[in-house]
Amino acid sequence: AKMKSLTDGAELSVALFVHALNSSGQPCVQLWVASTGTSVVLLCAADGTAVRVMEPHTTKKEKAKLDEAGFIVKDDGSAEVAFAEVGQHKPSSIYQLPAARLIGGRPFKTSKKSPVNAKADVKKVREWRCVAGEELFLLAVSSEVASVLSDEDAMGTALDAWGSNNADGLDGWEAAAKAVVRTAQAQGPAKDTLGCMAVQFWWQEKPLQRLLARRNDRKRSGAAGVGAKPKDDLDDMFG
Repeated sequence: AKMKSLTDGAELSVALFVHALNSSGQPCVQLWVASTGTSVVLLCAADGTAVRVMEPHTTKKEKAKLDEAGFIVKDDGSAEVAFAEVGQHKPSSIYQLPAARLIGGRPFKTSKKSPVNAKADVKKVREWRCVAGEELFLLAVSSEVASVLSDEDAMGTALDAWGSNNADGLDGWEAAAKAVVRTAQAQGPAKDTLGCMAVQFWWQEKPLQRLLARRNDRKRSGAAGVGAKPKDDLDDMFG
């Protein structure tokens, strides 16, 4: 009962890797993604491009329904609602709605007309035979990162960091995730609740290293990098 009274809400994205047999009876790895909220899940294609596999549940997509339910919806799609606890005569607090689908978030679900719910989209987005030419790794970014970096900018930044000899001695996946967050922070997002996670596919280690080597060769030959660069004076938010 106490948990049901909480006004806090949460967004969630889950990636599940399953060792299975495909329709032909051959071993494969399946990727299932479940999402409720506005996080963005990307795959790095064999050529280094970003492939979005799940669309975020933004409030802008539900603007008409939110208007009908009594939410205050702005032109940019952001929404908020006035809320009163039981026994109060009038709303005493204003809550901002971060996503059209949300775990918890009681102020956004008290109206029967509210389109806000916690139902996650769940789908199998890939089935790999673990051969050359398939995606190399997964990158999940928060909506705050996606608000200032395009999918390609985020992926390019991750690849640049993954392929560099970082002074901190970090694994490639960790260096990539931190570089994306730092680069997004340098762009001045409206909120600083930035998050990024990179998941390495061990079975694609050699193709990934070949891609990184090609990118490094292009840089040495004078080709411009793909990812946006963070400011030199940016405070290291990771310590």
